Amino acid sequence: MKTYNENESYQEPEVNLDTGEITTTKKQTKKYPNAQIVFGLFGKYPANWKINKTQLQSAENLFLERGVVQILKAINFYKENKESEFCPVINSPYYLYSKWAKLISYKKRQ
Repeated sequence: MKTYNENESYQEPEVNLDTGEITTTKKQTKKYPNAQIVFGLFGKYPANWKINKTQLQSAENLFLERGVVQILKAINFYKENKESEFCPVINSPYYLYSKWAKLISYKKRQ
């Protein structure tokens, strides 16, 4: 187990929602280094996502498999169509990851 060291600072990566650019200043050695980036794309999110392994793994998988641009497009499409009767509910990285195909299918029917 790694011990706490005050001399090592950690800064979470930031995502510019307009351009999709990711900015980091320190090299990350966490198990889910990209999860915080995906969480940020959802806007304000519950603090328990930071410790929930399902959300962390789903966010990491989304980042690695789809990329920030595609995730952002999917979230924006959902926000535009969430009032529709048959639009799948997507309110977390887990739901986005598990319902990605359903969201694509819904978009094609539009």
